[in-house]
Amino acid sequence: MKYAPKLLMIFLAASCAFSALADTISTKFSVGYNEAWTASNYSNWLASNSIPNLWTLPSAFDPNLIKTIFEGMNRDKVNIARIWLFPNMQGVVIDPLQTPQTQGLYSSKGSQNPEMIVNLKTVFDLASQYGIRLYLSALDANSMKLLATPGLTPNTLYNYYTQLLNNPYEMEAYHSRVIIPILDWIVDNKYTDLVYAFDIINEIEAAIFAGYFPYNPPKTSISGVPEARNWISNMIKLISKNSKYKMIPLTAAAGWGNAVSEITLGFFSGLGLSFYDVHVYSDTGNYPGQQELCDKVKADNTPIILGEFGQLSKSYDDNLQQSSTYVFLFNAKNSCFSGALAWKYEGLFNTSIGAQPQLSYMGINIDTNSPNYGQFITNCSLPIPGPTCPRPAYNTIRSFSSISHRN
Repeated sequence: MKYAPKLLMIFLAASCAFSALADTISTKFSVGYNEAWTASNYSNWLASNSIPNLWTLPSAFDPNLIKTIFEGMNRDKVNIARIWLFPNMQGVVIDPLQTPQTQGLYSSKGSQNPEMIVNLKTVFDLASQYGIRLYLSALDANSMKLLATPGLTPNTLYNYYTQLLNNPYEMEAYHSRVIIPILDWIVDNKYTDLVYAFDIINEIEAAIFAGYFPYNPPKTSISGVPEARNWISNMIKLISKNSKYKMIPLTAAAGWGNAVSEITLGFFSGLGLSFYDVHVYSDTGNYPGQQELCDKVKADNTPIILGEFGQLSKSYDDNLQQSSTYVFLFNAKNSCFSGALAWKYEGLFNTSIGAQPQLSYMGINIDTNSPNYGQFITNCSLPIPGPTCPRPAYNTIRSFSSISHRN
C-alpha cells in the first residue's frame, strides 16, 4: 500500500513520545515460517466456515498435512510457525439478525467443545512434538479489503467486518466470545510456552485502504489512521486487563508496502504492543529505511521481527528466491531484528485460485494440469518430510536456523 506523504505524517502526529533508549533490543535471533493456511483452504483450513447467505464450507483440517509440515520444519531446525486463526472468520458463529452478531465459536453437532479448539489441540500437540512455537494471528485485514472491492455487493461478512471495526459492542462480543475462550484454553491447558505471540490483526492497512475506518459511506479516500490505531489499542487493552494472559506477547503486524515507514513514523507506537512485526518483499532482500527503522525500534525500546519476507517478483525462480532469502536473513540477524519468518513453507501451484507458488519453499503437487507442474516434483536431492520437494532456499533458511540454535 502506498500512502500519500501527508498521510504518513499522521502516523508521526498520532504516536506517543518515548524517552527510553535501548542499546540493544534482543540478542537472540529466531527463524521460522508463515504457514497461515494449508494448501488452498484459506477460509476453512482449521475449522468449518458458515456465513449466512454467503457460503457453507466444511472444515478442511488435515492433521496429517500439519504433521508433515511440522516434521519438515523440525528437520529445517526452525522454531516458529505462524498460523492464522480467523481468515474470513472460520470457526466463528455469526448471526446477522442478532445484536451483536458475534455469537461465539462453532461447535459440531453433539460436540462439547468448539471445532476450532478441538483442531487447535491437534496443532498444539504436534507443535510440541516437533519443537515448534506457534505465532497466532487472529484477524486478516486482507480479506476485509477483498470484500470491499468496488462493484461487489456488500454481503454478510462485509457488513460484519464493518461492525467489528466500528461498533464497540461488536468488538467486545468478539473479544469475550471468541478471543477469550481461546486464550483461556491456552492458559488453562498449560500451552502458554508453545505460544510465540498473539497477533491482533494482520496488516490492518488493508482495512484502512478499503475504507472501513471510519464507517461513513460513501468511502472515497484513504482515511481512518487514528481510528485504526484506536481499534488496535482497544483490543490490546481488553486482553491485557486480565493478568492471566500476561505471558502471551501481543502485537499487530504491519504490511502493504509502506510498513517500514509506518513503524518508523509511529503508526504502531504507543499501542501497547509487545513487539513490532514488519512485512517486506523485495527481489534483492534489501529495502530502504532499515537503519531509520532500527533507530525507531531502539528509541521505542520495543523489539521487532521481520514477520513476513520474500521475493517481490512473481517469477518462479530458485536463484532469485535463494539470493533474496539470504540477504533478508543476513540483514535482519545483523541489525535490530530478533527474528524472521519466511512466507511460505508450502504453496499450491494453481494460479487460478490466486496462489503464489514463487513464494513457497516447499512445493505441493496438486495442480497436475499446470504446464510448470514438473518443477515441483523433480530434482529432489534432499529427502526430507514435506508435501513434495524442497527448493534451494530451504537450505538457506536451514543454515540460519542452525546459527540461531547455536546462539
